[in-house]
Amino acid sequence: MTNRILRHRYKILSELGKGGFGTTYLATDLDLPNHPQCVVKHLAPSDPRPKVFQIAKTLFDKEARTLQHLGEHNQIPKLLAYFEEEKQFYLVQEFVKGYDLTKEIYYGKKFSENEVVKLLIEILEVLKYVHQQNVIHRDLKPQNIMRRESDDKIVLIDFGAVKEIKGLTVTSEGHTTITIAVGTPGYMPLEQAAGKPKFCSDIYAVGMMAIEALTGVKASKLQADKSTGEIIWKNQVNASKKLSRILDKMVADYWRHRYQNIDALINELGKIGNKPLWGLRFNNFFSRVLSELSKQFNNNVNNQSQSSTSQQATALIFKNIDCTKLHDLLAAQKWKQANWETNIIMQKAAKIRWLVKFFGVFGWGLNSQNIKQISCTDLETIDQLWQQYSNGKFGFSVQKQIYLDTGNNPLEFTKETYQKFSEKIGWKLKRNKGLLGGWLLYCNLIFKSKAPRGHLPVLITSKIGFWSVFCGLAFCSSIVGLFGIYSYLVLQLYYIYGGLINNLFLILKEQHKYGALIGRGIFVILVFIIFFAILLFLIWVSRIIRLNYLIRRRWYLSNSHSYFCFLSHRLDECNIEEFKSSK
Repeated sequence: MTNRILRHRYKILSELGKGGFGTTYLATDLDLPNHPQCVVKHLAPSDPRPKVFQIAKTLFDKEARTLQHLGEHNQIPKLLAYFEEEKQFYLVQEFVKGYDLTKEIYYGKKFSENEVVKLLIEILEVLKYVHQQNVIHRDLKPQNIMRRESDDKIVLIDFGAVKEIKGLTVTSEGHTTITIAVGTPGYMPLEQAAGKPKFCSDIYAVGMMAIEALTGVKASKLQADKSTGEIIWKNQVNASKKLSRILDKMVADYWRHRYQNIDALINELGKIGNKPLWGLRFNNFFSRVLSELSKQFNNNVNNQSQSSTSQQATALIFKNIDCTKLHDLLAAQKWKQANWETNIIMQKAAKIRWLVKFFGVFGWGLNSQNIKQISCTDLETIDQLWQQYSNGKFGFSVQKQIYLDTGNNPLEFTKETYQKFSEKIGWKLKRNKGLLGGWLLYCNLIFKSKAPRGHLPVLITSKIGFWSVFCGLAFCSSIVGLFGIYSYLVLQLYYIYGGLINNLFLILKEQHKYGALIGRGIFVILVFIIFFAILLFLIWVSRIIRLNYLIRRRWYLSNSHSYFCFLSHRLDECNIEEFKSSK
């Protein structure tokens, strides 16, 4: 192939690598000025039959278009051309000058914990974009991850889907099948080896690279527990419990036990060592800014910029709230308790005063003003936890997508479209039946996994309806009335048995100088103790008969638009901030 010219344009210079799925060459583009270098990948079906070739051509075109779209990212090579010549398939991609990670991860070399976390974040930030495009890499390993020379950034190469062309064949029954599983042993989990890769299959491969870097042992040499299938590695390195737990979850044998969401994984990595949370979310943004500054200013100015940037970004850490309890409740699928804990966390994040939270039972909670106080980090953390443990079924962003799909707009309330949204997620019946017009009460919510998509979480708002005011005033009036009746009964008893009580006070006075005063004090205290005992009993009874559900009646769901319009707008603001940070 050396010196061969493909398509009268791409001249092959040398062979870069050869594997079971094809050969990669270094080439030069003869049509462009200065003849820039590029990479040519040569693929060919192993089955020469015409039917296989036609299917391979269709698959090749589809995967090439996917690679072209992925190449829009700065850390994925651009697709320059793709074509078929003499029943052979060729991809032409941007040449990345640098080296692959086998120069950093190799047998005997052990990374520190912070180095491993840094490497994980670098890879996951790019992989996150790949997964957002609904693409699975399928062949992540050190050889397929480059360190670019110009800016020292990670670049993902050699996506696995296009390699299926090599393994295409036709069975005796006439069905097309793939005979070779795409992937590399040691980095390929069971479901991928069976030909059914998941997004978390890529997470498994990244986890294996991290363990390889941490232990200095090749991934293919690591042993697995015969009974559980889990990788045995912690006996070869002294790693923290947090990192060990994260890596164990990344490489769990059963795919459902792994992280299903890269954002959740990045958030957990951000809590390890000295790596601040801002580095996870704004790493790309700051690195680009600092790279540009280095070209314009001297080293001193650049160092000062880095220092001030670090101080500002590290301050973001203190906006985070403790979601440990919510995490545990969601992991245990205790949806009702998790929904209540979400309200508590949101109120803390919105800095709602204790007095407002105390009267939250009467409908005082989140509103358009305090929702703005919730930081994007807190909002995203809560949302990601709900999505992670519901397999993408529950969460604010899930609700928002349905909200927009049903014709709603942030900060705008339209009764008809909001009813469609509520019917879609199960907050309202499709028929306007009953006094509430089909709207559900809080006690009718489905706190189970079988609930409609987007059904949870539900937040307490500051919207107070007629029933909220009426029931709240009625409850307070009943307490005042009870106190009046009780006082009247005490006075009547005192008049009836006043002589007996006075005789008792006289006896106490004879026994002690202040006996009568002490006796009257004890009597008053007993009266109030009995009153408060009755009051607590009534409050307990009110909880049993679910008075709080009566108070939180229709407004809880039918007037939920009072927070959701603003919450949807806040999610948009957070997306804009994240988009800007990635530029």
